[in-house]
Amino acid sequence: MEDIVALKVVFTSGPSHYFLTWGRLIDPVETKGLEELVRSHLPKFGLTGEVGMISVCDSVREASGTRYFYENFFRMCQKPIPFGDGYTQWASKMLEQLKQGREIYYLGAEIETGASRPRT
Repeated sequence: MEDIVALKVVFTSGPSHYFLTWGRLIDPVETKGLEELVRSHLPKFGLTGEVGMISVCDSVREASGTRYFYENFFRMCQKPIPFGDGYTQWASKMLEQLKQGREIYYLGAEIETGASRPRT
């Protein structure tokens, strides 16, 4: 799993929605825990209804066509990930914030042409 990941939430009715968050904090490989954590915070974003599927995208590019992708991606990039001695403390702090729903960034609904298609 990458350091920053996009998640796609597909509802049984209505458009799909995308999020960005930190990828390796719960588990460096398995995505299930992160997907369930994001699912638990959907009401905070005004998203209700039956979720058909939630999954980590293969690449953040899949979400790049959403309305707030670049603003939120840039915001996350302003929070550098320390390597070495500072990583454990940073990861612990970010995981706690993630569990509180603070490090989950709403990107918007999938646009009609599909969020994964490049703009021409």
